Amino acid sequence: EGIKNWARFLRLTTNAWTLELTSIGDHLRCRYQIPDHFGPRAQYVDMIVGYGLSRLRLMTRDPDLTYRAEFTHPPPNNMAEFNKLLGDDIAFGCEFDRQFIPNSCLKLQPPNHEPHLKKIVEDSALRALSKLDDQHDDVRQISDQISKCLKSGDASLEAVARELAMSKRTLQRVLEREGTSYRKLTEDVRKSLAERYLVEEDLQISQIAYLLGYSEISAFSRAVKIWFGVPPKALKMQKGKA
Repeated sequence: EGIKNWARFLRLTTNAWTLELTSIGDHLRCRYQIPDHFGPRAQYVDMIVGYGLSRLRLMTRDPDLTYRAEFTHPPPNNMAEFNKLLGDDIAFGCEFDRQFIPNSCLKLQPPNHEPHLKKIVEDSALRALSKLDDQHDDVRQISDQISKCLKSGDASLEAVARELAMSKRTLQRVLEREGTSYRKLTEDVRKSLAERYLVEEDLQISQIAYLLGYSEISAFSRAVKIWFGVPPKALKMQKGKA
C-alpha cells in the first residue's frame, strides 16, 4: 500500500517523472519514466532507486534488503558504491529504468505502522490531489515534443504546435499561464539535453550541437558557456570522473 501510494500521490511533489507499477509473477515491477530532456538522467534515476530501497529497508527493518534493479544508462566507472547499496543483481544499458520487488517483501508490515495516521495522511493527500491543476502536465507534454522536434531538425513554434494538434496561440497561452514562454522553455530543454549528452553520452560535440538544433558549433559552445560557466569540452570531461 505504501508503494502504491507513492505512485498515486507522486504528482503532488513533482511533475518531472512518473512511477508505473505492474505485478509480474512473484514480483512488483516499478518502472520510472523520466523525460528524455531531464538531465543528467543517470544521476536522477540512481537517486530515485536508492531512495526507494532505503525507504523499504527502513519500513522492514532489514538493512540487507536488496532486489533487482535495471538502468538505461551505462555502468559507472566505479561499481563499488552501486553494489554496496543495491547488491549484485544490477543491469545497465536496459530498455527501461526499473526495479523488481519480491511479493514476499510486499507482505511485510512496517513495525511502527499507524492505521489511523495513515488514513488522515491519505485523506489529506486525496484532497490535495483533487485540487491540483493539471496545467503542469501540458507544459511537460510541450517540453517532450520540443525535445523530439529538436532531434528531427525543426523545433519551431509552428512545428511543435502542429505535432501537438494545437494552434500557435493556444500553445502560447498554456505557457503564459505557467509564467514562461516558448523561447524560454526551448532554452530550458536545450540546457537539460546539453548537460545530459555532454556528461552521460558518448557523442561528439558536433553531434550534440546538431541534435540541439545549432547550425554552428561556435553558437552551441557559447550557449554552454553561458549555461554552465565552462565550455563543452570541460563539461564533457566530467563523464570520466563520474
